[in-house]
Amino acid sequence: LTASAQDTSGKADLLAAVEAAQDLTSLTADVKLSGAGGFADWVPTGEGEIRLAKDAEADPAQGAWHTRVDTTYILRSPEQIVWIDHEKKVVQERGLRDRSSQFRSIPELFGLGELTSPEPYARELREATSWQDLGTETVNGVECDVVLVRYDMTKGKGPRDGSMTRTPATKWFFSTDDHLPRRVERITDTGGISFTIVQDVNNVRVNPGIEPASLAIETPEGYTRSIRN
Repeated sequence: LTASAQDTSGKADLLAAVEAAQDLTSLTADVKLSGAGGFADWVPTGEGEIRLAKDAEADPAQGAWHTRVDTTYILRSPEQIVWIDHEKKVVQERGLRDRSSQFRSIPELFGLGELTSPEPYARELREATSWQDLGTETVNGVECDVVLVRYDMTKGKGPRDGSMTRTPATKWFFSTDDHLPRRVERITDTGGISFTIVQDVNNVRVNPGIEPASLAIETPEGYTRSIRN
């Protein structure tokens, strides 16, 4: 799009969200993932709790956030992904470079990676073609500023091309109070394929003082641990 054709009416709300994310040190929330559209059955679903904790001693450029998703018993630290395979009674521990992990996409979908990246909302800032203000809407009792972001899909190509979070458009619902998301709708509509990944974020607690060590997944009695980097 040319500069004159861009809709930038919602950019102020996005910048407020960036500032709110930069002030985060920890967060807990209930999350629910669902799908909408013609290919909704392809969308992973689930609900549970996410807990985010920032490691104050880690290098932000290398990743400083620990993300625990209790709906699937997964912890993503700056260096690894850990989950419990209850069927096999094994705690699986994998380095982030291990592409064989079938669970790599779950922390991305549930964990609100836009908040915990070294530069919050980097894709929304650097790859967007427009930021459209859609007014306000109440989501699960919380008044939100709604911003529709459309992206230039030729940018940012790389190892994450297959990620389900990298959709052509995203509708963000930012609380008018704390500017953190209460709903995210990741929209794909190519004409032939149309679906939306909907994430609801409820009961948000901002900076509750979580220590990263408290998110560690221990090995339950009777289980083994498999470690691979």
